[in-house]
Formats: sequence, C-alpha cells, structure tokens
Amino acid sequence: MREVMVLNEAKMIMKKYRITSALLLLALLMSASCGNGGSGDDINVTDDTGADITTEPEYDYLDKLGENKFGGRTFKLLDANGYPKSRNLPDEEMNGDIINDALYQRTLDIEQLLDIRIEYIRETPASDGTTKLKNSVLAGDHDYDLCFSTILGGTLGTIANDGVLANLCDVPGLSLNEKWWSGLLYDSLRINGNMYFTTGDISPILYVSPAALFVNVRAMEDYSIKGDIYSLVLDGKWTVDKVASMVMQYNNDLDGDGTMHTGTDFFGYVCAPIALTSNALLVGAGIDLSSNSGDGISVDLANEKVVNTVEKLRTLITDMKFDHADDIVNKAFVQGRTIICQHFLGTAQLDNVRNMDNDFIVAPLAKYDESQENYRSLLNAWNACYIGIPTNADLDFVGTVTEALAYYSYKNIRPKCYELFLKEKMMRNEESTKMVDIIFESAYIDFNALYDFGGVCGKLENAIFKGDDSLISTITSLQPSIDSAVEKLIEAWQ
Repeated sequence: MREVMVLNEAKMIMKKYRITSALLLLALLMSASCGNGGSGDDINVTDDTGADITTEPEYDYLDKLGENKFGGRTFKLLDANGYPKSRNLPDEEMNGDIINDALYQRTLDIEQLLDIRIEYIRETPASDGTTKLKNSVLAGDHDYDLCFSTILGGTLGTIANDGVLANLCDVPGLSLNEKWWSGLLYDSLRINGNMYFTTGDISPILYVSPAALFVNVRAMEDYSIKGDIYSLVLDGKWTVDKVASMVMQYNNDLDGDGTMHTGTDFFGYVCAPIALTSNALLVGAGIDLSSNSGDGISVDLANEKVVNTVEKLRTLITDMKFDHADDIVNKAFVQGRTIICQHFLGTAQLDNVRNMDNDFIVAPLAKYDESQENYRSLLNAWNACYIGIPTNADLDFVGTVTEALAYYSYKNIRPKCYELFLKEKMMRNEESTKMVDIIFESAYIDFNALYDFGGVCGKLENAIFKGDDSLISTITSLQPSIDSAVEKLIEAWQ
C-alpha cells in the first residue's frame, strides 16, 4: 500500500513540475546533431511571461519502442562505479528516496514494455568492472550488454582505445540527436564519426557532475563583504578579479603556525591542488584544453592567452596543507572556515554539507573577464554517469533497450532529479536554483581534459598551484609528445 501511495505521490509531483524554461537551459547539454530516430516533442516551453505553452506529441515514443518484444530476454547492465551511493541503479525495493524509487519504477516499466528482464551487476572499484568487460569481449563472452562508468581512472576512456566498445553512432535504435542524449559529448568527443562513450538522462549522476563554487553566506555577512553574487553572475561580472578582490584578503593563519592548513585555518577561496581543479579553473576562464573539428583534435596552449589566464588564476590560490584532500570540503567548508569552496555540484548532496550550520549558495566558476561571453563548467569525468556498449553485444537488442531506458528517464526521472532533488532538496534558496541553471547551461568537456595529451595538463596544474615563469617554453617542448598522443588516440578510434 505504501508503494502505491509513493507512486501516486510521485505522479502528482511529476505533473506539477513539468519541464519548463529552467530545464530548457539544459539544451546545450542535451541537444545534439547525430542519430537515427525518435521524437523529442513532448515537452513544455514557456513564453516571456512564464506561462506554460504545452505541445503534446502525436504519439508517445515509448509506445513506438514498445512495439519491440524480446520474449523475456535478459538485459545485463554493469555499473562499474567506485562510489555505488552515486546512484545509477535502484535498490531491491522502494524506500522513499526520490531517485531510487524512480529508477525502481523505470525497471518495472521497461521490463513490461519490452518483455525483458533487467539484471544489474555492480562492480567496484570502477576499473575492475571495465576490465572485466574488456576481458569478456576479448574472450568472446557475452557477459554484459551496457556499462555505466567513469571515463578517467582506467575505465571507459581507457578501454575505448582497445577496440572493445561499440561505436555509438552506429548502434541501431540510439537517437543521439534527441534531448535525452548529450549533445555536448557528441560535439566534443567524436572523431570522424566515431564515439565510444556518452551520457544523458539515462544516468541521474549526470546532474551532479558540473564544476561549481559554494559560497558561505554567513562568512560573507560576518566580513561585511559587499556584492550581490546573484547580480554579479547574471550581469556577467562574476570574474576572477572580482572574486579575488572580494575574498582573498581574508585568508587567516588562525593558529599562527606559519602554514595555511585546511583543518585549522580560514580561507578566502579553497580548492584541491589537483589537475581536475586546474582544468576546471582554466575551462571556467575560457581556455579550451583542446579543440575538435570533428575529424581531428588540436592542442594549442603555448600562447600568451594561456599564460595570462594562469597568472590571473593564481590570485585565487593559497599555498596550503591538508591531511586528506577531502578536508577541503569536509573541514574547511563544512566547518565554516572558507568563504568560497571550488568543487563539483554533487558536493551539495553530501550529508555533512546538507546538514552544515552555515547556509550556502552555489555559483558558476569565475570568467576571465567581463568580455568572456559565457560561464563554463567542466564536467567531472570521474563520475560514473557515462555509458559504453561492448562490441560483441547484440546491437539491435541493446540499442532498443538503452534507448528506452534513456527516453523513459528523460520523460519521467529528469523532472524529479533536476527540479525536486537537485534544485529544491539540495539548494537552499530560489536564487541558488537559478545558478544551477546557468551551471548546466555552461557544461563543458574536451578530449584533453580526459587524456592529458603529453602530460600538458599536469604542467598547467603545476603552473597554477606552484608557479612557472617559463610556461610557454615548457609547453612548446612538450608539443611533439602532445601531437604524438593525439595521433595515437585518433588511430585507436578509427
């Protein structure tokens, strides 16, 4: 009885929170220009007054997909995920959790729609799971039909070069031009019509993957820091110079030991001194780590623009020590000893963050200057929101089931994840939800952020966190290695 009540309540919530203008700001993330079928017309749009203008589809795409029946066949879905609490799969029963119950219902509905049985296989750490997938393909076994995983850390990004993943643009049934698949990844991570991993509504983890800033409201008030962050962002004035001028003077060695430590001292701006952070800073400030023309990749980072950007970003960096990299969030931010913390949007769903005493708001990463056209937020490739399909899968079968899972998620799960879970449960005020829209609108990823050609991202990391007066010559010396790594990737992807 309780499950029926939960389902009825969920239906009412979904009706109330139909996809409106806020969700349409996901267009850059979810639109695309490749594929073979489908219908994405069943959405709501709003006019300038905010009133709903509903366009009803001529048919439900799920009904069309449901014309395929597979006689009880098993669909084996591998979740290769180092953080199983980051949810791609449901538990064995409904439990009142918004995402779990939506995924549980998706399983029931898709099984009935296509006359299949979905078998979930969990593997952790992520690299163990994708290694098992690779070995299964090489052995000629058919152990998996679809894989959720990360791209970094020896997972999908690695085995994509080993010839064990299918080219998604050739998989029958996948309509990668539709809103339930990521147009961002299609535009950025495709070479000569070859693409081996993507993401979309099929994985709720996508919604917590973009880089973001978390601002301690109480600290802003305590230090009488002037400036309405919301207005600054909306007016295009949320820049590196502005952020630095607002907060960096408040760094304070509270224990007087001569070292800024995340466990004891106070920071104006704190971030983990790792390549993922420096990549996010650079991307936010308008730097493309690589460019993709569709038939080739280029890396052009040995220039004055990059040098000037690195120098400006260094104004946000404080030399510091920590006992564990997670202390940047779990201690400095949660304990109220930083004004701004740079991390990824999923940080807001951590229990200790949601339960912290100080209110916080979210904002996009700072632009280089006001002339930069858009904010940009790097997607976290360590999050297990990406999918790959083994080459020896029955592609007609797998394509149909995967498409059904993705479309169902777009239609029935996205409103819950985005509107209820992300924007209402995680964010503490209406203005912050507007910032979430901007962060999603500005999502970004490229090949160099994934493959660090020639180790150049590591050099940029050192330059930002440690300083490098010879950055151009350093990168220039790496260019042959960069070009060689690019050529090897392109060759592997052919």
